Amino acid sequence: MAVFSPVIADGKLVGKVASCVTSTYYKQLDSLKSDFVATVSHDLRSPLTLMRGYATMLQMVGDLNEQQKTYANKIVLGVEKYDPPGE
Repeated sequence: MAVFSPVIADGKLVGKVASCVTSTYYKQLDSLKSDFVATVSHDLRSPLTLMRGYATMLQMVGDLNEQQKTYANKIVLGVEKYDPPGE
């Protein structure tokens, strides 16, 4: 990309200055950003999947009282909100 700026002296245009900027840096920066988001997403999804599994298994281990069932269901629903199945 090139940017041209006027050079003015004593109120008169005496020339122009051209500045060239390469977009390679911005492409690399965008690629790094995408990699970072993918890594963070994966790192968050793994523990959330474990939490959902354990919260689901709590009900299989033994009888839970109503408050415990409510908490386990909230955990499962909260995890599914951030980690939908199939992704």
